[in-house]
Amino acid sequence: MTAPASLSGLLMQHPFADDEPLLHARDEMLTAGEARNEARAVEARLRDAGVRPGNAVAVQMPNTPHVITAMVGVWLEATRPAAVVRSRFEPRTDARIYEPGTAFVMWTSGTTGRPKPILHAHSAYFELLDRVLGSLRAAPREASGAVRPASPNLIPVSLALNAGLYNVLFGLRAGAADAVHV
Repeated sequence: MTAPASLSGLLMQHPFADDEPLLHARDEMLTAGEARNEARAVEARLRDAGVRPGNAVAVQMPNTPHVITAMVGVWLEATRPAAVVRSRFEPRTDARIYEPGTAFVMWTSGTTGRPKPILHAHSAYFELLDRVLGSLRAAPREASGAVRPASPNLIPVSLALNAGLYNVLFGLRAGAADAVHV
């Protein structure tokens, strides 16, 4: 599978039909179409608020399918985001501009010093996902010759952690049935 230009393509170009369940939480589910429409609405509201490519956007929401549609997790003050996504948008005037291709920023814990930002590029994250998926896709086929269907991707950790975000993107890239459960 060819990597989309950005990680947003994992949702926007996901092969599920609009009416198929895609993102799940304990008490909520979004179909592929609902998730794509919500992501487009977030994009439009950010654009209307003056956010441009290269601006950081902070997302501060609980682990639900809605945080996945925002697709960005960053630390607030030190990255100087152009906006904060909570239940409403909060534009800021001291935004930092990131290099083209930067997908998101995660932070170290600061156990050996001050917390540090780690920039993750779209292309590097696709390489990471595809390196793991390549070996899984080469797995044995069923006796009929059919490829075994992918299993649901359960996310047992916070989406504020790289491990949580990785698992979401992995499920979308793999095309798992009922792709993501947060």
